[in-house]
Amino acid sequence: MGLLALVLSLLPVLQAGSLFPEVVPIPAGTFRMGSARGGEDADEGPVRTVSVEAFSMGVTEVTNLQYEQFDPSHRALRGAYGFSYGDNEAVVLVSYDDATAYCEWLSAKTGRSFRLPTEKEWEYACRGGTETDFWTGDDLPFPLRKHQRTERNKVSVSLLTGQGTPNPFGLYDLHGNVEEWCCDAYDGTEFRVTRGGSHNTPVRYLRSANRSAMIPADRNVQVGFRVVEAPPCPEQGEPIRFQPVRPAPSYEWTACPETPFFAEPLPFVIPPAAEGTPFYWHNHQPAVTWCGDGSLLAVWFSCNEESGREMVVLQSRLQPGATAWEPARLFYKVPDRNMTGSALLTLPNGNLLHFNGVADSGDWQNLALAVRGSEDG
Repeated sequence: MGLLALVLSLLPVLQAGSLFPEVVPIPAGTFRMGSARGGEDADEGPVRTVSVEAFSMGVTEVTNLQYEQFDPSHRALRGAYGFSYGDNEAVVLVSYDDATAYCEWLSAKTGRSFRLPTEKEWEYACRGGTETDFWTGDDLPFPLRKHQRTERNKVSVSLLTGQGTPNPFGLYDLHGNVEEWCCDAYDGTEFRVTRGGSHNTPVRYLRSANRSAMIPADRNVQVGFRVVEAPPCPEQGEPIRFQPVRPAPSYEWTACPETPFFAEPLPFVIPPAAEGTPFYWHNHQPAVTWCGDGSLLAVWFSCNEESGREMVVLQSRLQPGATAWEPARLFYKVPDRNMTGSALLTLPNGNLLHFNGVADSGDWQNLALAVRGSEDG
């Protein structure tokens, strides 16, 4: 065989190892999924035994070179914010829809069936038969860490894939290179699960059992993805959206009392009545608006620290004629994301708009802006 013929015969192999993700078989099995940590990590429990069918998974996260076969325009984003310059670094700044579109393109290109992993597939593959916090044990070795701290300005690190030692299934970069999109909706909501943690993130969020999520349209330098070769992802059903609070009868807000009314301030930061609703020591940054049923609605963030991922947005209502605000309830939370910056606006027709900052990690710089609407106050 001549040299040219030899090169041509090896071309599909070379492409499979560079231009397309390399996958390894993951055997069927059962494992103990989740953790019993509770508190901020209560969404990881309870620990349960889960069965997984055999599938194949990307040895590494999808790289810039591989993703740009599908979307050449993404090359302009290399090095944005100081991350992911090289061909073989993990691709970032990809949304959930970007990642699923790549999987569909890859399936058509290869004649095989690729998609994002389910949450249980990801944790099973990550653990590789282990039951410790990390597949490496109860701690993550220093050589596998990539500045595992929250910083106002992220510290630039290499996102080169395939470094260090693979886990027992032959997979790399499972703890803390970049978070990885999964195909699951987070607990039935509109958010999509991400797993694995990333650079510039405290190490506790890199554990095998840790659950995070993001708004599907969001993109940042801490989230990428890897593929699996398997049948299509199970149907997710309709997401749980903004829930009706109560019927909203018409209330005449323009009516004015004949005599002035004065009262002492009524504190609206009231602990929740429902067990399990997060409530922390630091409650800050309120917004208040009127509602069509005559109540006032107040929201604010609650956290242990203002750069924390545990931060939630709580709500309380003051009903017409009431002398105390109702106990707090959860109003909005993107799992494992800082939620600084809430605003409320009631339109003249009574429709309510909620604006909220959503961080890529724990700090409140460079927030995405989420907007929700309600027609029932």
